[in-house]
Amino acid sequence: MAPFGFGRTKDEPGFAEVYLELRSLVLGLEPSAADIRPTPELPDVWGVVVDWGTDNGVGTFVALADGTGSMYTSTGGGTIGGQGQPALVDAGRRLLAVAEAVHGDLQPAARLDRPKLREVRYWILTYHGARTAAHGPDGPPDGDATLAALGDAFQDYVTAFRLLAEAQSPTPPANG
Repeated sequence: MAPFGFGRTKDEPGFAEVYLELRSLVLGLEPSAADIRPTPELPDVWGVVVDWGTDNGVGTFVALADGTGSMYTSTGGGTIGGQGQPALVDAGRRLLAVAEAVHGDLQPAARLDRPKLREVRYWILTYHGARTAAHGPDGPPDGDATLAALGDAFQDYVTAFRLLAEAQSPTPPANG
């Protein structure tokens, strides 16, 4: 099974409509509409969206400065919210802090393209527009400290989602 169930079969379209709508909603969000304002810790960055494309589909992970943490899958599944989950909120804050530190190294996003299979794309949402960078499925290129820092913080964020999903899964009965 693909991570978080965001795989697809040969008969499924590449992107479920609900997935595209949720992703578009967050990428087009105005921070003031979500009551997100600059803070001393995050004077420029208010959100991070990461499209993680595998061979089988895409998972889009969202961390916003208000503590929102969401994950959507290209098949239409996902988790929305996350504010009540301390480990997820903390991992999101660390991802946002790294984005704040490196956002100036990323290119301004001319447009918000659809995600691609076999690509990890970072969208850093700032009060002055989105910035972006990407790498292949094998990780950031050697020597790219910016993408390495984002990649490490993102992997910690994914781990927080995975641990949350495991904690919420029913425990299988013990073999007797």
